Parts: sequence; C-alpha cells; structure tokens
Amino acid sequence: MASSSLRSAPHGTRYSCLIRYLETQVQVADQEWDKLRSSLHTLDFFTQGPLLQAVLQPKPIVLLIDELDKVDQKFEALLLEILSDWQITIPKLGTVRAKTIPSVVMTSNQERRLGDPSRRRSLYKRIEHPDVRKETEILDSHAGKARSQFVMNLEDVRRDRRFC
Repeated sequence: MASSSLRSAPHGTRYSCLIRYLETQVQVADQEWDKLRSSLHTLDFFTQGPLLQAVLQPKPIVLLIDELDKVDQKFEALLLEILSDWQITIPKLGTVRAKTIPSVVMTSNQERRLGDPSRRRSLYKRIEHPDVRKETEILDSHAGKARSQFVMNLEDVRRDRRFC
C-alpha cells in the first residue's frame, strides 16, 4: 500500500452498477424517491477495498499493510479508526463495524517516522536483513545444497563489487 490511491482506499462507488440500477427504477422514482435514494447508499453499490473486505470477513483473517511509512497521513488516520474501534466510517453510508477482528501485520521501511498514535497501537519488532550465512541456511532449508552453492557464489560476486 504505497499510496492512498483508489486501490488502497477502503471503498469506492461502483457508478456503472448505480446507473443501471437507477435506469431500472425510472417508473418508481417520482413516488418513492426517499426510499430509492436511501437504497443508493448501501454496500451493494460500493467496491470494497482491502480494509473494508478485511473487517467484513465472517472469520478472522490476517491483514497485511505493507510499507505503512509510504502512505499519507490521511490514510494513516483512517487506519487508526480501524485499529482503534474496528470500524470504518464511509461518507453517505455511515459506519461499518467489523464482523470479526483481523490480525494486522504492518511493515515499514522507516522512510518516515510513523505517527505516535500508530506506534502506540502496535507491537514493534525490528527485523534485520540476514547475513550471508543465515541467508544461505534459509535457502538451504527451501531449495537444497545446489542452490545454496549458487547463492554463495552470488554473494561473493556481490561482496567483491561492493568493495570496487
């Protein structure tokens, strides 16, 4: 979630569905406008983004919020509402409460310091990049010795280039 674009927004209006629905309701629009108008502001006409999908799941899930340090403060504020109250407020629709509480994993590359409210609501664990030996052990456990030797050779090349 490198930016708070429409893709990372909690929701968006599905205008094509909304227009088709309105076209089918032309005959009753005059008599039942209030009822029709209230039916337009429901989840039926919203594209559910990842955050909204996560809180509407019937079973708890794991929600990954990658590179939180790269989102703008507006998105971080929205995220705080979710993490504090397990709900999302959507204009014209209202407040959508979580059906279940997801387990949330957030990552940061520390390009900017996260706001204090986000830090207070999180358990922080810094994970360093593994050294060559540890990286090789990880690869060995997944790919075997042949790949491990190849990786060691690549690491030698990388190390040699670093000192040029």
